[in-house]
Amino acid sequence: MAHTDQIIDLIDEGVIAVDSRGYITTYNMIARDIFGINPACGPGHREGKCEEGDLVIIADNILGADDGGMKPQDLMVIGVDPASIEEGDSIVAIGRKGGLLGEGIYKNFKKNTDQKELFIETYINGVKFQSMINYKLKLLRITVGAQNFDYVYLWSAGHMVIVDGKNLQIKFYQSRGYTARSEDMKTVLYDGYFMGKGIYGKTIDVEHMHISELHPDSDIIKNLTDVALGEDCSIRGLETSINGIPVRCSIEPLNKDGKRVGALLKLTDITEIKALWHEREKALLTLETLENKLKTFHIKQEAFKDIIGNSEGIRCAVDLAKRAADTSSTVLLLGESGTGKGVFAEAIHKASSRRDKPFVYVNCASIPEALIESELFGHERGAFTGAVSEKKGKFEIADGGTIFLDEIVELPLTLQAKLLHVMHSRSFTRVGGVRPIRVDIRIITATNRDLESWWLRVNSEMTYSTASMSFVFNCLL
Repeated sequence: MAHTDQIIDLIDEGVIAVDSRGYITTYNMIARDIFGINPACGPGHREGKCEEGDLVIIADNILGADDGGMKPQDLMVIGVDPASIEEGDSIVAIGRKGGLLGEGIYKNFKKNTDQKELFIETYINGVKFQSMINYKLKLLRITVGAQNFDYVYLWSAGHMVIVDGKNLQIKFYQSRGYTARSEDMKTVLYDGYFMGKGIYGKTIDVEHMHISELHPDSDIIKNLTDVALGEDCSIRGLETSINGIPVRCSIEPLNKDGKRVGALLKLTDITEIKALWHEREKALLTLETLENKLKTFHIKQEAFKDIIGNSEGIRCAVDLAKRAADTSSTVLLLGESGTGKGVFAEAIHKASSRRDKPFVYVNCASIPEALIESELFGHERGAFTGAVSEKKGKFEIADGGTIFLDEIVELPLTLQAKLLHVMHSRSFTRVGGVRPIRVDIRIITATNRDLESWWLRVNSEMTYSTASMSFVFNCLL
């Protein structure tokens, strides 16, 4: 090793230099460690290839990311039926290369799952095979017999172990730096060849390789080759990722006698820093979630403070009302006159996200039949005698908030079709108008009638719809 190379290897950050054509002239030990170029990792295995009949165990937290671009149909290579698998899913699978479709076993979760773990297990000739993804630890673990093969990821990774189908000996396991070694999951599955590791590993002679062979599809590597060609580009302390590994890097031009002869990339592995930052963000999000839950709890306690009672019926009604407050679903309150339906309606409004918007009370039984449509939906100027100006109806006034239709079954049957349309579409026209008006409202209704027998008597579509609402409960039981 040249004296200058020894000095560069003593530098405590990764150093990669390329000539003006993008071929590597320097790649120090720290850079090799960062990208897994050094083969001394794990128990070791000989070089070889994935052959027909070999057992393949997979743990991939995001199918298609950092696994060579795997597609669901690529899993057919190991006998896994991809019918219910989508790109972006997490998947654990065990199969045999060249196996019949459906012989491979798997489990998958959809993207952004809130599950803690994905796990699958089987026994072949008395040997245990497991594949597991632990989302909290960001751990991919494949187990063969008593031996664990772990891969810790930051964002995404495709982990794979290959076992000889004849003698059940380990032929291959994934390790850090698989992209640089061209050993991503898809490449090994299809092309087959892989290098030796551990005591069987050989140091890769990266000097004189083109930088894009080791680090494909990287914007920062493109910047490096552009600078090497002569472009003036200043990059200092940029945080990015190369081969899926988060790094902080800088690029410097290399000149000789006033002529551009290459470029230098200095980089620092910030995987642990990113992991800590990610954990901090999760902790802050958890704290924010808990604070919001506590705030919501206090809001609901305040909203329902006027409902007093310790009976099981009261507790059930209050609990259901609190759950209704979390949604925008239409609510039907049942109960005799004087049982507190209005108090429940206002409490639901105050406990909801609409609490700062209007709460409009309408007693359907007290409005004359001739005026009810105008009161609810408003009217345009000149719509009828005495309509000297336009007027907003109760639904329009309640826009953004809650409208409470008390004694709803007292409405005339002639108005029920229009009201049913409003309840379903949240849109209506004023009396005498032609322009549809859309409103964002929560509708709460109430009645003191025996709704079932009343509906049987009038056979009303609206009443049936009202009785089929998302939340129907007695205020006092």
